[in-house]
Amino acid sequence: MNTFLLTGGDLASRQNEIEKTISHLTSSFLFGPTNPDLFILDLPEESSIGIEQIREVTRFASIKPYSHTHKIVVINDSSRLTPQAQNALLKLLEEPPLFLLIFLASPTDQDLLPTVLSRCLHINLGQLTPTLSKEQITHFQDLINNIINEPFPAAVEICEQHSKDAKSAAEFCQSAVIALEKNLALPATSINSAKYIRIIQKSLKFLEANVNPKLTMDNLILSLRMTAKKP
Repeated sequence: MNTFLLTGGDLASRQNEIEKTISHLTSSFLFGPTNPDLFILDLPEESSIGIEQIREVTRFASIKPYSHTHKIVVINDSSRLTPQAQNALLKLLEEPPLFLLIFLASPTDQDLLPTVLSRCLHINLGQLTPTLSKEQITHFQDLINNIINEPFPAAVEICEQHSKDAKSAAEFCQSAVIALEKNLALPATSINSAKYIRIIQKSLKFLEANVNPKLTMDNLILSLRMTAKKP
């Protein structure tokens, strides 16, 4: 298979994994901006990747390598590919030149078409575990308390602020788990904190399974509030 999809981790860890994979598959490939056999598609944030950018990729892929055995295409944040661009890319994924290796990299695969996913070898780097300061731990503990105790519209607003996409929702859940784990040593809060942690970890599994982030967070709110009411 000539196409690899790397999800999870952060930009740096995905980049490292790409370079490591390339070193296993090719010999002496120079990973740098001056390499004519390397094409990195990396647009500014919030920009979608359209058909015109895929045409550039296709033109690059149509020419044999200059100084290596392979040519490499890296599309960072490939979830920003428009559906039209993905369909245009699909033609290249179906019949890539033997010398071409394609790497798609993105926090998640939820915005990629099933036809694109089926033609990729998926490498999941997993979620990074955030490191929280004492102030951040207190902040996330307060957020969970507010989600449970504030009026429902306020709880929804808190979650919406921290779950604009699957990545931010997962980061919120991971941070909340770390913050609540600090309460496990306190007899007064340990039982409820353990229950809340299990609920949030379940939400993380939903996100990893590409369940819609908003639905996941809405379910999280309801589950936390219902659990808090139980004796």
